[in-house]
Amino acid sequence: MTFRSKVTDEAWQYKIRVQKEKDWIKSGRYKFWEDVDLTLKKSIVREVERKTAEKIILEYEWLGDMAVTNKYYGIFFGPYCGGVICINTNGVMANNGRMYGLKDSEVSYFARGACSFWTPTGTASKLLSFALKLEKKRGAKVAHAFSDTDAGEYGTVYQATNWICLGRQKSNDIELVKNNKIIGSRYLSQIATRHKMTPKQMEHEMIRQGWKVQPTNKKYRYCYILADEPYKSSIFENIKHMVTDYPKRPNAVEAQEKCD
Repeated sequence: MTFRSKVTDEAWQYKIRVQKEKDWIKSGRYKFWEDVDLTLKKSIVREVERKTAEKIILEYEWLGDMAVTNKYYGIFFGPYCGGVICINTNGVMANNGRMYGLKDSEVSYFARGACSFWTPTGTASKLLSFALKLEKKRGAKVAHAFSDTDAGEYGTVYQATNWICLGRQKSNDIELVKNNKIIGSRYLSQIATRHKMTPKQMEHEMIRQGWKVQPTNKKYRYCYILADEPYKSSIFENIKHMVTDYPKRPNAVEAQEKCD
């Protein structure tokens, strides 16, 4: 029997930020931010090192890992980094380029993103918008990303910055679940390699330890065409048959801005 775990109708990162803010206020540490200028217009987006991005991603991200990424952008309020986006620029997403009529290396995969609880409204949108500009300047023709409904994500920040929704991904993969933790087939293969097992052997061992098998969640796909004409029209021709309306959060729960 298969099943799907569901976190909440609210985004995972939103819940984490709310809880962290409560904890800081309760401890009195919130006074520290009185001396920090949180004016969004004065914030700066620039490239950062992996270790800077890792501090925020591991604290706020639903999947709790950095994925396969090699380019990182952060948004700064004075000397403090308030949010990050992690991107793969090496064509790690197999066949993504083909879908757009491009080389895989021409597609930037926006794999991870998160903002700290103390950042002002609009931080995620500004960070994402500037990251797109920097990727375009670097030479990317398309940005590609997913939103995971298991984590309560419906692509709110992508919708706010005018990305194109391409519906749900097509996948027949399975994943393992235990206590709201999910391990996908790619990460399962990495674990198996570390334990000198085949993925199937590792799967059986984890099932023995109480993990359950379920079909992988078919995430929503989003893209942003960075290329100028005539490439822009050509790229859109390749994907226009996949374009769908933006998904909405169930039960009319108010969408909270976040980095997906």
